[in-house]
Amino acid sequence: MSTARFLVVCLNPTFQKTIVLSGLKENEVNRSNEYFLSLAGKGVNTARVLMQLGEEAMHLTHLGGSLVKYFLSLIHKETIPFLWVESGSEIRTCYTLLNSLNNTTTEIVEEPKAVLEKTYEKMLSAYEGALPHYDVIIIAGTKAPGYPDSVIPQMVYSAKAQEKMVVLDIKGDDLLNSLEFKPDIIKPNFSEFLRTFYPDAEQGEHDILLEHKNIVIEQMKMVFKKYKTIPVITSGANPTLYIENDRITSLPIQKVIPVNTIGSGDAFTAGMSSVLASGGSITEAVLKGQECGARNALQILPGTLG
Repeated sequence: MSTARFLVVCLNPTFQKTIVLSGLKENEVNRSNEYFLSLAGKGVNTARVLMQLGEEAMHLTHLGGSLVKYFLSLIHKETIPFLWVESGSEIRTCYTLLNSLNNTTTEIVEEPKAVLEKTYEKMLSAYEGALPHYDVIIIAGTKAPGYPDSVIPQMVYSAKAQEKMVVLDIKGDDLLNSLEFKPDIIKPNFSEFLRTFYPDAEQGEHDILLEHKNIVIEQMKMVFKKYKTIPVITSGANPTLYIENDRITSLPIQKVIPVNTIGSGDAFTAGMSSVLASGGSITEAVLKGQECGARNALQILPGTLG
Protein backbone atom coordinates (compact mmCIF):
# COMPACT_ATOMS: atom_id res chain seq x y z
CA MET A 1 0.00 0.00 0.00
CA SER A 2 1.30 3.45 -0.92
CA THR A 3 0.60 6.82 0.64
CA ALA A 4 -0.42 8.21 -2.76
CA ARG A 5 -3.91 9.43 -3.60
CA PHE A 6 -5.40 8.19 -6.89
CA LEU A 7 -7.83 9.96 -9.23
CA VAL A 8 -9.40 7.49 -11.67
CA VAL A 9 -11.08 9.10 -14.69
CA CYS A 10 -13.39 7.29 -17.08
CA LEU A 11 -15.65 9.10 -19.53
CA ASN A 12 -17.96 6.13 -20.12
CA PRO A 13 -19.99 4.93 -17.07
CA THR A 14 -21.37 1.40 -17.23
CA PHE A 15 -23.80 -0.99 -15.59
CA GLN A 16 -22.71 -4.62 -15.94
CA LYS A 17 -25.19 -7.52 -16.17
CA THR A 18 -23.39 -10.80 -15.46
CA ILE A 19 -25.28 -13.95 -16.46
CA VAL A 20 -24.04 -17.45 -15.57
CA LEU A 21 -25.02 -20.25 -17.98
CA SER A 22 -24.41 -24.00 -17.82
CA GLY A 23 -23.82 -23.88 -21.56
CA LEU A 24 -24.35 -21.29 -24.30
CA LYS A 25 -26.33 -22.37 -27.35
CA GLU A 26 -26.91 -20.06 -30.29
CA ASN A 27 -30.42 -19.85 -31.76
CA GLU A 28 -31.84 -21.47 -28.60
CA VAL A 29 -33.44 -20.28 -25.35
CA ASN A 30 -30.71 -20.09 -22.69
CA ARG A 31 -31.96 -19.94 -19.09
CA SER A 32 -30.08 -18.77 -16.02
CA ASN A 33 -30.75 -18.91 -12.29
CA GLU A 34 -27.63 -16.92 -11.46
CA TYR A 35 -27.32 -13.33 -12.63
CA PHE A 36 -26.12 -10.03 -11.18
CA LEU A 37 -26.38 -6.33 -11.98
CA SER A 38 -23.41 -4.29 -10.77
CA LEU A 39 -21.35 -1.22 -11.53
CA ALA A 40 -18.38 -1.79 -13.80
CA GLY A 41 -16.49 -0.09 -16.61
CA LYS A 42 -12.79 0.63 -16.44
CA GLY A 43 -13.12 3.53 -14.04
CA VAL A 44 -15.25 1.83 -11.38
CA ASN A 45 -13.31 -1.44 -11.66
CA THR A 46 -9.93 0.26 -11.26
CA ALA A 47 -11.06 2.46 -8.35
CA ARG A 48 -12.71 -0.50 -6.60
CA VAL A 49 -9.58 -2.67 -6.82
CA LEU A 50 -7.37 0.20 -5.63
CA MET A 51 -9.58 0.49 -2.57
CA GLN A 52 -9.44 -3.27 -1.99
CA LEU A 53 -5.65 -2.88 -2.02
CA GLY A 54 -5.97 -0.27 0.74
CA GLU A 55 -5.39 2.76 -1.47
CA GLU A 56 -7.20 6.11 -1.38
CA ALA A 57 -9.02 6.54 -4.68
CA MET A 58 -11.60 8.89 -6.20
CA HIS A 59 -13.56 8.06 -9.37
CA LEU A 60 -14.55 10.87 -11.77
CA THR A 61 -17.09 10.36 -14.55
CA HIS A 62 -20.33 11.74 -15.99
CA LEU A 63 -23.89 10.51 -15.46
CA GLY A 64 -27.23 11.20 -17.10
CA GLY A 65 -30.64 9.84 -17.95
CA SER A 66 -33.21 7.89 -15.97
CA LEU A 67 -30.88 5.66 -13.95
CA VAL A 68 -28.66 8.24 -12.25
CA LYS A 69 -30.19 7.71 -8.80
CA TYR A 70 -29.79 3.95 -9.10
CA PHE A 71 -26.14 4.30 -10.18
CA LEU A 72 -25.49 6.61 -7.22
CA SER A 73 -27.20 4.24 -4.81
CA LEU A 74 -24.94 1.39 -5.93
CA ILE A 75 -21.71 3.39 -5.81
CA HIS A 76 -22.59 4.77 -2.35
CA LYS A 77 -23.36 1.23 -1.17
CA GLU A 78 -19.85 0.23 -2.24
CA THR A 79 -18.46 3.38 -0.54
CA ILE A 80 -16.39 4.29 -3.61
CA PRO A 81 -15.53 8.03 -3.37
CA PHE A 82 -17.22 9.54 -6.40
CA LEU A 83 -17.28 12.79 -8.36
CA TRP A 84 -19.55 13.31 -11.36
CA VAL A 85 -21.00 15.86 -13.75
CA GLU A 86 -24.35 15.84 -15.54
CA SER A 87 -24.15 14.57 -19.14
CA GLY A 88 -27.77 14.26 -20.23
CA SER A 89 -26.96 10.82 -21.70
CA GLU A 90 -28.35 7.46 -20.58
CA ILE A 91 -25.91 5.14 -18.80
CA ARG A 92 -25.15 2.08 -20.90
CA THR A 93 -25.41 -1.56 -19.81
CA CYS A 94 -22.95 -4.22 -20.94
CA TYR A 95 -23.62 -7.94 -20.65
CA THR A 96 -21.29 -10.78 -19.63
CA LEU A 97 -22.26 -14.35 -20.49
CA LEU A 98 -20.31 -16.85 -18.39
CA ASN A 99 -20.31 -20.36 -19.84
CA SER A 100 -19.48 -22.51 -16.82
CA LEU A 101 -19.26 -25.61 -19.02
CA ASN A 102 -16.33 -24.29 -21.06
CA ASN A 103 -15.03 -21.60 -18.65
CA THR A 104 -15.50 -18.92 -21.31
CA THR A 105 -16.47 -15.27 -20.99
CA THR A 106 -18.51 -13.60 -23.73
CA GLU A 107 -19.04 -9.86 -23.61
CA ILE A 108 -21.85 -7.90 -25.27
CA VAL A 109 -21.06 -4.19 -25.28
CA GLU A 110 -23.63 -1.42 -25.65
CA GLU A 111 -22.03 1.54 -27.37
CA PRO A 112 -22.52 4.70 -25.27
CA LYS A 113 -24.90 7.53 -26.09
CA ALA A 114 -23.52 10.99 -26.84
CA VAL A 115 -23.12 13.44 -23.97
CA LEU A 116 -24.46 16.97 -24.22
CA GLU A 117 -22.08 19.59 -25.57
CA LYS A 118 -21.70 21.38 -22.22
CA THR A 119 -20.48 18.17 -20.56
CA TYR A 120 -16.95 18.81 -21.81
CA GLU A 121 -16.60 22.13 -19.96
CA LYS A 122 -18.16 20.74 -16.79
CA MET A 123 -15.89 17.69 -16.88
CA LEU A 124 -12.71 19.73 -17.35
CA SER A 125 -13.76 22.07 -14.54
CA ALA A 126 -14.34 19.14 -12.17
CA TYR A 127 -11.08 17.52 -13.23
CA GLU A 128 -8.99 20.69 -12.82
CA GLY A 129 -10.55 21.28 -9.42
CA ALA A 130 -9.73 17.77 -8.23
CA LEU A 131 -6.26 17.49 -9.78
CA PRO A 132 -4.20 19.28 -7.08
CA HIS A 133 -5.49 16.87 -4.41
CA TYR A 134 -4.22 13.66 -6.07
CA ASP A 135 -0.80 12.20 -6.79
CA VAL A 136 -1.55 9.57 -9.44
CA ILE A 137 -3.96 10.11 -12.32
CA ILE A 138 -5.35 7.04 -14.08
CA ILE A 139 -7.36 7.66 -17.25
CA ALA A 140 -9.06 4.56 -18.56
CA GLY A 141 -11.45 3.52 -21.28
CA THR A 142 -12.99 4.93 -24.45
CA LYS A 143 -14.67 8.31 -24.11
CA ALA A 144 -18.36 8.62 -24.92
CA PRO A 145 -19.41 10.44 -28.11
CA GLY A 146 -19.94 14.16 -27.68
CA TYR A 147 -16.55 14.86 -26.10
CA PRO A 148 -14.02 16.60 -28.36
CA ASP A 149 -10.85 14.71 -29.28
CA SER A 150 -8.89 17.17 -27.14
CA VAL A 151 -10.43 16.16 -23.78
CA ILE A 152 -8.11 13.31 -22.76
CA PRO A 153 -4.90 14.90 -24.10
CA GLN A 154 -5.86 18.07 -22.20
CA MET A 155 -6.23 16.05 -19.01
CA VAL A 156 -2.81 14.45 -19.53
CA TYR A 157 -1.22 17.83 -20.23
CA SER A 158 -2.70 19.36 -17.07
CA ALA A 159 -1.62 16.43 -14.91
CA LYS A 160 1.95 16.42 -16.19
CA ALA A 161 2.14 20.23 -15.84
CA GLN A 162 1.46 19.63 -12.13
CA GLU A 163 4.05 16.81 -12.05
CA LYS A 164 1.54 14.05 -11.39
CA MET A 165 2.17 10.41 -12.23
CA VAL A 166 -0.06 9.55 -15.21
CA VAL A 167 -1.17 6.04 -16.16
CA LEU A 168 -3.22 5.62 -19.34
CA ASP A 169 -5.36 2.59 -20.18
CA ILE A 170 -6.68 4.00 -23.45
CA LYS A 171 -6.25 3.35 -27.15
CA GLY A 172 -6.52 4.84 -30.65
CA ASP A 173 -6.35 8.57 -31.25
CA ASP A 174 -6.83 9.33 -27.55
CA LEU A 175 -3.58 7.48 -26.86
CA LEU A 176 -1.71 8.83 -29.88
CA ASN A 177 -2.67 12.44 -29.11
CA SER A 178 -1.73 12.07 -25.42
CA LEU A 179 1.80 10.74 -25.97
CA GLU A 180 3.31 14.16 -26.70
CA PHE A 181 2.62 15.12 -23.06
CA LYS A 182 4.71 12.15 -21.87
CA PRO A 183 2.48 10.05 -19.61
CA ASP A 184 4.48 7.80 -17.30
CA ILE A 185 2.82 4.50 -18.22
CA ILE A 186 0.53 3.35 -21.02
CA LYS A 187 -1.30 0.03 -20.60
CA PRO A 188 -3.47 -0.95 -23.53
CA ASN A 189 -3.81 -4.64 -24.28
CA PHE A 190 -1.96 -6.18 -27.22
CA SER A 191 -4.68 -5.82 -29.86
CA GLU A 192 -5.51 -2.25 -28.75
CA PHE A 193 -1.85 -1.22 -28.95
CA LEU A 194 -1.39 -2.85 -32.35
CA ARG A 195 -4.52 -1.28 -33.82
CA THR A 196 -3.62 2.11 -32.39
CA PHE A 197 -0.57 2.22 -34.66
CA TYR A 198 -1.85 -0.12 -37.41
CA PRO A 199 -5.65 0.29 -37.56
CA ASP A 200 -6.10 -2.31 -40.32
CA ALA A 201 -4.23 -5.10 -38.51
CA GLU A 202 -6.35 -8.20 -37.91
CA GLN A 203 -5.53 -9.39 -34.41
CA GLY A 204 -7.70 -11.23 -31.89
CA GLU A 205 -7.56 -10.77 -28.15
CA HIS A 206 -5.62 -13.96 -27.38
CA ASP A 207 -3.80 -15.65 -30.29
CA ILE A 208 -0.79 -13.51 -31.20
CA LEU A 209 0.83 -13.66 -34.61
CA LEU A 210 4.63 -13.49 -34.62
CA GLU A 211 4.64 -10.70 -37.20
CA HIS A 212 2.30 -8.67 -34.98
CA LYS A 213 4.46 -9.30 -31.93
CA ASN A 214 7.50 -7.95 -33.78
CA ILE A 215 5.55 -4.87 -34.86
CA VAL A 216 4.35 -4.22 -31.30
CA ILE A 217 7.87 -4.57 -29.89
CA GLU A 218 9.24 -2.05 -32.37
CA GLN A 219 6.45 0.42 -31.56
CA MET A 220 7.07 -0.04 -27.83
CA LYS A 221 10.72 0.86 -28.37
CA MET A 222 9.70 3.93 -30.38
CA VAL A 223 7.28 5.14 -27.69
CA PHE A 224 9.89 4.76 -24.97
CA LYS A 225 12.67 6.41 -26.96
CA LYS A 226 10.60 9.35 -28.18
CA TYR A 227 8.42 10.08 -25.14
CA LYS A 228 10.16 8.33 -22.20
CA THR A 229 6.83 6.63 -21.61
CA ILE A 230 6.89 2.99 -20.47
CA PRO A 231 4.50 0.76 -22.43
CA VAL A 232 3.05 -2.20 -20.52
CA ILE A 233 1.18 -4.50 -22.90
CA THR A 234 -1.08 -7.24 -21.56
CA SER A 235 -2.58 -10.01 -23.68
CA GLY A 236 -4.87 -12.40 -21.81
CA ALA A 237 -3.02 -15.59 -20.94
CA ASN A 238 0.05 -14.53 -22.94
CA PRO A 239 3.12 -12.99 -21.27
CA THR A 240 3.08 -9.28 -20.41
CA LEU A 241 5.46 -7.14 -22.47
CA TYR A 242 7.06 -4.03 -20.97
CA ILE A 243 10.29 -2.02 -20.97
CA GLU A 244 12.77 -2.09 -18.11
CA ASN A 245 16.30 -0.64 -18.26
CA ASP A 246 15.76 0.30 -21.92
CA ARG A 247 15.05 -3.32 -22.86
CA ILE A 248 11.91 -5.24 -23.81
CA THR A 249 10.97 -7.71 -21.09
CA SER A 250 8.44 -10.55 -21.35
CA LEU A 251 6.90 -11.85 -18.11
CA PRO A 252 4.71 -15.00 -18.18
CA ILE A 253 1.47 -14.81 -16.24
CA GLN A 254 -0.01 -17.07 -13.59
CA LYS A 255 -2.28 -19.67 -15.20
CA VAL A 256 -5.77 -19.94 -13.69
CA ILE A 257 -9.06 -21.50 -14.74
CA PRO A 258 -11.09 -18.31 -15.14
CA VAL A 259 -14.58 -17.69 -13.80
CA ASN A 260 -14.97 -14.20 -15.31
CA THR A 261 -12.15 -12.37 -17.09
CA ILE A 262 -14.03 -9.05 -17.35
CA GLY A 263 -12.19 -6.44 -15.29
CA SER A 264 -8.91 -8.36 -15.10
CA GLY A 265 -7.16 -5.69 -17.16
CA ASP A 266 -8.51 -3.02 -14.80
CA ALA A 267 -7.36 -5.02 -11.77
CA PHE A 268 -3.94 -5.24 -13.43
CA THR A 269 -3.86 -1.45 -13.84
CA ALA A 270 -4.79 -0.93 -10.19
CA GLY A 271 -2.19 -3.36 -8.85
CA MET A 272 0.54 -2.03 -11.11
CA SER A 273 -0.23 1.61 -10.25
CA SER A 274 -0.27 0.87 -6.52
CA VAL A 275 3.26 -0.56 -6.62
CA LEU A 276 4.62 2.22 -8.86
CA ALA A 277 3.15 4.88 -6.54
CA SER A 278 5.00 3.33 -3.61
CA GLY A 279 8.32 3.46 -5.48
CA GLY A 280 8.45 -0.15 -6.65
CA SER A 281 10.19 -1.22 -9.86
CA ILE A 282 8.32 -1.79 -13.10
CA THR A 283 8.85 -5.56 -12.78
CA GLU A 284 7.44 -5.53 -9.23
CA ALA A 285 4.51 -3.49 -10.54
CA VAL A 286 3.82 -5.89 -13.42
CA LEU A 287 3.95 -8.86 -11.05
CA LYS A 288 1.40 -7.19 -8.76
CA GLY A 289 -0.74 -6.32 -11.75
CA GLN A 290 -0.69 -9.93 -12.92
CA GLU A 291 -1.59 -11.14 -9.43
CA CYS A 292 -4.57 -8.79 -9.25
CA GLY A 293 -5.69 -9.70 -12.76
CA ALA A 294 -5.60 -13.41 -11.89
CA ARG A 295 -7.49 -12.86 -8.63
CA ASN A 296 -10.17 -10.89 -10.49
CA ALA A 297 -10.56 -13.69 -13.05
CA LEU A 298 -11.49 -16.09 -10.23
CA GLN A 299 -14.48 -13.93 -9.14
CA ILE A 300 -17.95 -13.85 -10.67
CA LEU A 301 -18.30 -10.07 -10.38
CA PRO A 302 -15.87 -7.89 -12.38
CA GLY A 303 -13.40 -5.55 -10.72
CA THR A 304 -13.03 -7.51 -7.49
CA LEU A 305 -10.22 -9.40 -5.76
CA GLY A 306 -12.38 -11.66 -3.61
